[in-house]
Amino acid sequence: MSHWQGTVRTSETSTGKNFYTKYDATTVYTEKAFGFRAQKISLINETDHKLQWSFDGVTLHGELPVYGTKDINVKGHTSIYVRVDDATGTNSIHISAS
Repeated sequence: MSHWQGTVRTSETSTGKNFYTKYDATTVYTEKAFGFRAQKISLINETDHKLQWSFDGVTLHGELPVYGTKDINVKGHTSIYVRVDDATGTNSIHISAS
């Protein structure tokens, strides 16, 4: 599904706002802003490397193994910072928030 690369989609439904993106991660924290206060963030790691996330761009808040998935219950975060521990190979990640 390469047509999703770099795509950001946001929508608003009767149950709330939603955010989705799929892109190639780098070894530098990159902020992905949702445009609203999320209650849940889902990460899918399709990389050959560990995915790391932070809520402030400095502190490591968690890691996701190669090809792992994670749902994170949050209270009002408006963005997440993500990076991988190596930039070679496949680095596609999915982020969704609601």
